[in-house]
Amino acid sequence: MAAIIKKTFLALFACLICLSCTAIAEDKIAVSQAFYQNGDIVTRISNNDISDIDNVRVRAIILDFGIISPAVTVDLDDDERTTARMHIFEDVPPGEHLVRITVGKKGQRKVAYRYVLFE
Repeated sequence: MAAIIKKTFLALFACLICLSCTAIAEDKIAVSQAFYQNGDIVTRISNNDISDIDNVRVRAIILDFGIISPAVTVDLDDDERTTARMHIFEDVPPGEHLVRITVGKKGQRKVAYRYVLFE
């Protein structure tokens, strides 16, 4: 009986650790505004953690048309903001379109949705 309780406790403890790591990963990186400029989707990314995050991949998808930008890689120092520019190689019809911005590395991912005006 004690072995079953111990295994259950360890399993629950492992789940709690995984959930807390996921929550921390989501809070580390923030994606602010996004806009279209000279063929690029430009977005601001912030590192809200006290440690550096290197080799963070950023990608944009224009959901209305399935247009995917090539991924760009940025390094974020602790408590730093940077700009990511993702080039769009296809013509996008004018108007405001929903864009999915994915930022992450090694299984930790932040997804943000922003409306971007294409002119």
